[in-house]
Amino acid sequence: MKKSVFLSGFLASALSLVYAADQASPAVHVHEDGTECTGNHEEPATHVHEDGTECSGNHEEPATHVHEDGTECSDNHDEPATHVHEDGTECSGDHAGEAAADECGAECTGDHGPSEKDDHDHAPGEVCTAGGGEVIFTITDKAQKSLALVYGTPVKGDIASGQVVYGQLEVPPSSILQYAALSKGLVTLMVKPGQDVKVGQDLYSIVSPEITSLLTEMKNAELDTKRLEAEVGNLQHRQKNLSDINVRNAELESQIVAKQNEVLLLKSKQEQTHKMLDRMINGMGVLNDEVLTVKAKFEGEVGDIPINQGAWLEQGQPIMNIIPTKSLEFKGAVYAGDDLSNMTGKLEFALNNKQYQFDGKLRVAPEVNAESRTKAVYFIPNKTLPEQAFIGQRAKLVLTGSQDASGYLNVPQGAVIKVGVEDVVFVKIKEKSDSFAMIKVQTLPSYQGMVPVKGLHANDQIVVEGGNELKYAIPTGDGQQPKKSAGHFHADGKFHEGEH
Repeated sequence: MKKSVFLSGFLASALSLVYAADQASPAVHVHEDGTECTGNHEEPATHVHEDGTECSGNHEEPATHVHEDGTECSDNHDEPATHVHEDGTECSGDHAGEAAADECGAECTGDHGPSEKDDHDHAPGEVCTAGGGEVIFTITDKAQKSLALVYGTPVKGDIASGQVVYGQLEVPPSSILQYAALSKGLVTLMVKPGQDVKVGQDLYSIVSPEITSLLTEMKNAELDTKRLEAEVGNLQHRQKNLSDINVRNAELESQIVAKQNEVLLLKSKQEQTHKMLDRMINGMGVLNDEVLTVKAKFEGEVGDIPINQGAWLEQGQPIMNIIPTKSLEFKGAVYAGDDLSNMTGKLEFALNNKQYQFDGKLRVAPEVNAESRTKAVYFIPNKTLPEQAFIGQRAKLVLTGSQDASGYLNVPQGAVIKVGVEDVVFVKIKEKSDSFAMIKVQTLPSYQGMVPVKGLHANDQIVVEGGNELKYAIPTGDGQQPKKSAGHFHADGKFHEGEH
């Protein structure tokens, strides 16, 4: 019994010692110099600073990063993720959502920047043509038949240009004749405003003291001339009688010479007075008993008469205008930038259910209307217009000419389709019955149903009818936007897939 109690107490003491030793002695570990240690000094984890020194301090240094200039930085300024642009530059800007979205809802990946926004507009359901080049797409044979497509080929030949200008017949301002007082005097009117007159019809008469004076001078000169001529005749008769008896009279001879000189002076005065009257009348009328009657020089219509009946006028004061109703010309307008230098024209109008056409001379006014930015166009027919033609008659001027069109081919108007703001032509790819190419073209103004275009080949099979329906048959939207051609056209017009 004593032995058992002893053993129990011994075991309890031993266990107590072991427990105390375990509490006092930590686990063994190895220091940096290789020595083993049982000390519990809870050394923190070491790290290396930027200068290469090792440190066990816990100062929670943030992660470092490199700036664009190559310097390393540990600041936490939430720099966004970088990305690389198409030109190779790295950018951290967040410009998501800048891709252009078409009105039809499909996103467009054409490379057209903000400055090209106007060139990208197209109606809903239309294919996007931005970026240039050909757009290749496929249409089943069945769909082609339902569209009733008609094909043709571009036509070589001279490129003509044309333009139609609408206007009316007017009186050329230069042909309106203004009648004015040929001399001061009393005027008697013989016509009224708006009255039609014939050639040679009396318009007005004028009684002028100046004309009366000139006529009096002429009459007196004529009488003096006749009197002097009679005196010279008498003197010459006396001289002959003296000469018959061989007698010479020097005084008589001197008288004859003096009288003859007076006759010459009087005749010269008559001639000058007559010229003055002719200049005054200027072929406009006829003198009769000192009354000058002015007559119409051509057929026309009496315009405005700014004077009253029986008015006293000074020389040069306006009396009336006569508008020539048969000397009409065409007047229209074109844009200031239109070049008509190489154009010729034909005047066309309808009158009494009959069509008339006239050649003539084209003239473009140099002045530009500041408001409308247009220039006046005149066309003078080379023949007399029909009697029924009138001022204000509606007419058109058909202009034709030639233009520099090297590299252009002629196609029917129906072959050129407008997609957005672009002109395109659909070309059927001969190597594939279900494939088409939508090709952008450059165009010149159409003439007589043909349009000069650049961008096609002479042997291309183009869609000349049904193009407007075909553009809406091209798959668009929901990822079905046609992709740019994965190939190219050769000079002979054949399409080649892939690259050489």
